[in-house]
Amino acid sequence: MDDIDKVTWGGLNADDRRFYNIAVYSLTLPTIAAAIYWWPETQTIHFVLFALMWVLTQFGISIGYHRYFTHRSFKCKPWFAYLLMILGTMSLTGGLLQWVRTHRAHHRFVDKPGDPHSPIAGPYKNIILNFFHSHFLWLLTNFQPNTELDAADRRLLEKVSHSSVAWKPMPYFVVVLLGMLIPGIIAGFVTQTWSGALLGILWGGLLRSVFMRNGEVSVNSICHVFGQKTYETDDNSRDNWFCAIIALGEGWHNTHHKFPYSARQGLKWWQIDLSYCVIYSFEKFDVIWDVKLPAKSQLRNNADA
Repeated sequence: MDDIDKVTWGGLNADDRRFYNIAVYSLTLPTIAAAIYWWPETQTIHFVLFALMWVLTQFGISIGYHRYFTHRSFKCKPWFAYLLMILGTMSLTGGLLQWVRTHRAHHRFVDKPGDPHSPIAGPYKNIILNFFHSHFLWLLTNFQPNTELDAADRRLLEKVSHSSVAWKPMPYFVVVLLGMLIPGIIAGFVTQTWSGALLGILWGGLLRSVFMRNGEVSVNSICHVFGQKTYETDDNSRDNWFCAIIALGEGWHNTHHKFPYSARQGLKWWQIDLSYCVIYSFEKFDVIWDVKLPAKSQLRNNADA
């Protein structure tokens, strides 16, 4: 990659990214309506594929895009890194490079001007509009992170820049399409009908992406307004149990902002973090190593409660 600073979302410029997100969100209501309309024909395999694809693609974001590629919370085998990248790409939340840059901008300017999706420092005077801006409206703008990549970011992105999935438009969309077709193929094989296959695409692909995308962006919106401030930080981040469930551990957001490098975001025994459970499990098989966690002394010194 000749000029990695200029790489934008999935190899597309800001306008292309905006039109892509508009197209994706315009499918939300038709997708929900189709699922309701064809509910009588829906079979168990479609619910299974919905759950399976949701969990896998959410792990691609929470473990891959977020904790590995953005915060370098652990090291792992190259094949595992690429698997995480593929799963994250299938989620329909955008390409890896732009995701990393946007999230780094969020941490650098959190709840201040320059934060791409803050309900506190949004572009509107109305708090409700700012909430929806942080949830999804910011994706429909031509936003570009207004921060230069530091040396560590550059090395991280260059590490994966040779993968065509990470930045070239066509391979990105091929992976996205596979994320839709695979559940359709499985459902068609199980049901032995074309209608079953199409419902597999609907439930395992489209509806799954609607649920997963909204679960992910809820961390941007809900977790900066509602929840518990477990640790003292210079922002409005909150720990929210509901978001932790639907985003598989990402909802412990105040804890994450206090210890952004930590591979575990649910640090208390009752804070369920399924993404960390996966990291912990793969660490036992030497697929993952050098897992970063805050020291016990840091937890004692920083806890509000």
